[in-house]
Amino acid sequence: MKKLLFLLVILHIFFYCKGQFTEHKTFFDNGQIKEVYYLDKNGQLTGEANIYFDNGKLSTVNTYKSGKKIGESKWYWKNGKMSGQWNYYHPNGQLEHLEMYNQYKRYNGEWKFYNDQGTLIKT
Repeated sequence: MKKLLFLLVILHIFFYCKGQFTEHKTFFDNGQIKEVYYLDKNGQLTGEANIYFDNGKLSTVNTYKSGKKIGESKWYWKNGKMSGQWNYYHPNGQLEHLEMYNQYKRYNGEWKFYNDQGTLIKT
């Protein structure tokens, strides 16, 4: 009985969520995937958006909600090592702080902190 109930819940979730977001993919001329992203029913970016290098390795990961970037961004070198600037946001969408990392995921440069109105408060 529990298995049947579990199966019904999973099927309900699957059919309820199906069609709310559409997956989009683009490709390089060599056939490797270039981008994978999702659009909501209003045509706005939603969920995780991935960008790849032409060798198939992950380049950038961003997360969106209703067309606005939320959370942190991740950047990678072509060799797969993580690098770049990571952004963190207040619940109202204003930038909270940013951090810089080099290809070895080491702190690289100053970190900046902002209040929920977007004013720089600390470096």
